[in-house]
Parts: sequence; C-alpha cells; structure tokens
Amino acid sequence: MHNSRYLLLAIVLSLAAAACNSGDALSTTTSAGPPSTTAESTATTLPAINVSVALDGSGDYSDLDDALAAAGPASTITLGPGEFRLDEPLVIDDLNLLTIVGAGSAETSVTGTGPDSVVVIRSRNVSITGIAFRYEGTEPAHVVVVEGAVTMTDVTATGGVWDGEAVGGSGFLIRGEATAVIEGAGSEANGAHGFQIVEQAYARLTASTAMSNGLSGFAWFDEAGGAAGGNGASGNGLHGFSVNDSAGPVLDGNDGSNNLRSGFAFEGTASPVASNNTSQSNAEYGFTIEGTAAPRLIGNSASQNEQAGFAWWDQAAGTAEGNTASSNGSHGFVIGGSAHPDLVGNDAVDNTDVGYLWTGQAAGAAEGNFARRSGLSGFAASELAHPDLVQNTARNNGQDGFSLFGDAAVTLTDNMSRRNGLNGFGVGGGAAHHLDGNLASDNTISGFAFFGTTTSTARDNVADGNGLNGFEVTEEAAPIIEDNEARGHHTPNPDVAGIGIAYVGTAGGSAQGNQVYNNDIGIGIGENAQPTIGDNNVHDNDRDTVTGTEIVALSD
Repeated sequence: MHNSRYLLLAIVLSLAAAACNSGDALSTTTSAGPPSTTAESTATTLPAINVSVALDGSGDYSDLDDALAAAGPASTITLGPGEFRLDEPLVIDDLNLLTIVGAGSAETSVTGTGPDSVVVIRSRNVSITGIAFRYEGTEPAHVVVVEGAVTMTDVTATGGVWDGEAVGGSGFLIRGEATAVIEGAGSEANGAHGFQIVEQAYARLTASTAMSNGLSGFAWFDEAGGAAGGNGASGNGLHGFSVNDSAGPVLDGNDGSNNLRSGFAFEGTASPVASNNTSQSNAEYGFTIEGTAAPRLIGNSASQNEQAGFAWWDQAAGTAEGNTASSNGSHGFVIGGSAHPDLVGNDAVDNTDVGYLWTGQAAGAAEGNFARRSGLSGFAASELAHPDLVQNTARNNGQDGFSLFGDAAVTLTDNMSRRNGLNGFGVGGGAAHHLDGNLASDNTISGFAFFGTTTSTARDNVADGNGLNGFEVTEEAAPIIEDNEARGHHTPNPDVAGIGIAYVGTAGGSAQGNQVYNNDIGIGIGENAQPTIGDNNVHDNDRDTVTGTEIVALSD
C-alpha cells in the first residue's frame, strides 16, 4: 500500500514537470521575451575598447581585421607604422563613434586588393587620422567610400581603378546622405576623381590636395553640397574643381592650376558660389561655365591659362563680380553661345587677344569693368552678340578700346576709352548699335570710328584729344551722330589734319546738334561721302568745315 502511494506521487510529479517544460517551449515561440545570446547580438553589444595594432606583434593585435571584429561602438584602434594589407574591403558598420589613428599618412598605410574599395564607412561619427589608403587591385574600385558620417585628417587615397564609364576610380567617394569633414587629405593618381561627392552627400573639405587624377580633382554631382576651402588641384585630366548637375558647394580660397582643361568647371544647372579662388596655367580655361549653370563668381583670379581666363558657353548665366583675368593666351573673359552672365567690377589685364569678348548670340550686362593692355581690343562683340555695356573702362589696349563688328545691336552707355592703339570705339558690322554718354580720349587714331554698313546712333558722347579724329565715318557706314562733343584734335604733321567729325569713302548718315571746336578741321567731308549735315555748333577750329579734295586727313 505504501508503495502504491509513492508510485502515484511519482506519476503526479512527473506529469507536473512535463507540463512545466511544455509551457516553457510554448513561450519561446509566441513571446518576444529577452533576446537570445547569439553571435550577431554579441557583436552589437561588444564593449568599447582601446587597443593597438602592430605588425611586429608588440600591440594588442597584429591584424587590423581582428581588432575591428573585437571593437564595439566608441572604441579606439591605434595602428602602428607599416603596411596593413587587406584581401577584402574593410567595412565599418554598426561602430558609431569609432576612432582609428595611424602613425601618419607617411608611416601607416592600409592596402587593399579586394573588390569595390579598400574601406567602406557606414557608421556615424567615425574619426580616421594619419593613414594612407591604397588600392592595388585590377578590378574597378574606389579607395575610400563614405556612406555614414566621418571626420578624416591626414588621410590619403591612391590607386582607384575606373572602368572608363561609371564604375570605380575615385580616391574618396562620398555618397547617399553621407557627411564628411576632411582636412589635410590627399588624393592622387586615381583613375576617375580625387574627391567625388554625389547624390545628397555633404562634404566639408579643407587644406586638401588632388593631383594627377584621371578626371577631376574635386567633383560634385547630383544634389551634393558642402564647402571647399584652401584646397589645391593640379595635373588632373579634366578639371581641378568640377560642379555638375544641381550640386551647390561653396568654393572659397582654392587653387586649380595646371589641369588639362579648366581649373574650375560648372556644368548642368549648378549655381554655387565661388570666391577668392585662383586658377592658373590650365590647358584651356581658368573658369568655364556650361549648360545652364549660373554660378556666382566673386573675387577670383585666372591667369596664364592657354585660352581664356573665364568662359561662358551654351545658355550659362550667373554673375561675375570683382574677378581678375590676366595674361591669358586668348581672352580675359569670353561669353559665347547664348550665354548671358552679368559682369560687374572685373579686371582684364595683359591678355593676348581681347579683354572681354561676346560672340555667338551671347548677351548679358557688363558694368564697371576694366580692360587694360589687351593685345587687341578691351571689349568686343561679334556675330549676333548683344550685351549691354555700362560704365566700363578700356585703357591702353593694342587696338580699339571697344570694338563692335557683329550684326546684332549692342548698347554702350557711359563707358570710357582712353589711350588705345587704334580707336576708342570701333563700330562696324551691319547692326544699329547705340552709343550714349561715352568718353573717348587720347586714342591713337579716332575717338569713335564707324565702318562697314552700320547705322548706329551716337548721342551725348565726347571725343577729346584723339590722335586724328573725334568721329570718323568710313566705307558705307551711315550713323546718326547727334548732340556729341568733338574737341582738341590736332596733329603735329602739317600735311595731315585732326578733324572733329570726318566722313570718307561713300559714308553717309547725319550729324546734328554737335559741339565741334578746337580741332584742326571741325567737319570734313570726303569727295564721295554723302552725309546730311544739320545744325551743329562748329567754332574755334583752324578751319570749321572742309569738303571734297581738301580733306587730307583721310583718303578715299
């Protein structure tokens, strides 16, 4: 009897235990419960460590991969001198606040041969200092890829391989919504760009260099932004600095020199601000603006570039204020296509051809600019270009201060042209240009010269003390010359007279309401010229009006 009671008790206890075990199993499948301890969860909860990695075994680790695998967020990994080689990309993920410190980019290097990149940074608030990253693989790859948030100082990237189309090749690729603060970095000899910022990424780049990269030294695409200051880009296959699409970085105090196209290029719809930058000795242009880009260029310098200092093409626009273009191989500023920027307070000096040239169907306004010592003209407009030129100054240029020889009307208001090699204003072509309130003085030949078939209008202008004529009308030109002043035109040659208003060739047009005084001859009309001379105030000249064969200042 006792034995049967014990047996029954054992059965009851056994059933109870089974019930408990059954309940535990059910709860693990239907309830979230506390997380199990797996390899994955262990990796996310690794502690912050402060370790060293040394190739000679003197550190906590001798392998960078092992140190990174043991590190949790907010860890610090210090790399000793030497080359750390990787077969696969080093991926920094789920390691926010990680710090990696090398012995300096001249002492510590990380070399990768695996696919895509040497290092990929996906974590936030990562800091990397004093490391040279190199790619030595053969497949297309970038060197350093940033997809998170990083600060880098004294970091270099070399060896990126580009496939020639759209894959790989950049020293630093900053993409997605990444943010990067990079100072004192270098990117050299990469197949594509030195620093490439794309999509919605933001980068602040200072005191860094990009040299001998296949495309551009620094390049922004898509909607990328940020700022670049105090950087240098030289020897790159396209441009030193390139801003494309609708990217909008602020560029200040950078240098783009000796690149195979331009120091600075703006394309697409880019409209950034670029100030106090220097662009020198590039194979084409100092600054080039294409597409519908409309940057604001302030206080920049372009010198000794093989073509122009500043060039606008296509339908480009924007403003250029307080810039200097000097000693360039062709022009200081050239505006072509249908471009229409506004130029304010710029200086073009010692350029080989023209200080400011508008061509094609270019337009826009130019106000308060200076052109000095250009080989040809200070300001020139050709073809169908039609800018508005207001209060500009042309001095000591090789030919004309202002030269208009296109077939579209140009407006010149309150400009000054002095001491130029030919004329103050050379006005030709077939268009009816408008000259109002301009001053031409001390030019070698004429203050205002009209030629071709132009039917321009000149009102309220002053021609003072030019070498030969105040106003010269030749060929088949027929301008309207009204309410101007022509004074002080004398020559030391007794056989050649200085004339206030001179008509030669088969010139026509009209002269009305002008003040013409203190010249050798007031108004001179050649034998075949047929102008209409109205009521002018002609006085105190050696001879007031001379016609026909007596005109010796100019020859038919």
